[in-house]
Amino acid sequence: MENKKAFAVKFQCHNCGYSWWEEFCKGDIVYNEQWGIRGSYVRDRRCTGGMNCPYCRRVKCPVCEAEKQVSIKERKPLIFPDNSSEE
Repeated sequence: MENKKAFAVKFQCHNCGYSWWEEFCKGDIVYNEQWGIRGSYVRDRRCTGGMNCPYCRRVKCPVCEAEKQVSIKERKPLIFPDNSSEE
């Protein structure tokens, strides 16, 4: 499975105000308050499907370590398709 980063997400902590970017691979899914989980959640492309999947995680602020107060502020692609027909 390829580990090339495909997109980036900017998170915002509403507890301390800190914003930061994280990069993710194709197949990863980043949710904003899903399934009754407050805060942002990452469903990793390698998810085992279990309740205690070692790859999936809640997003935690790197400054104050808050989880429930983190939300997605912005998303952007990192990989752009090669549309050139030159060889």
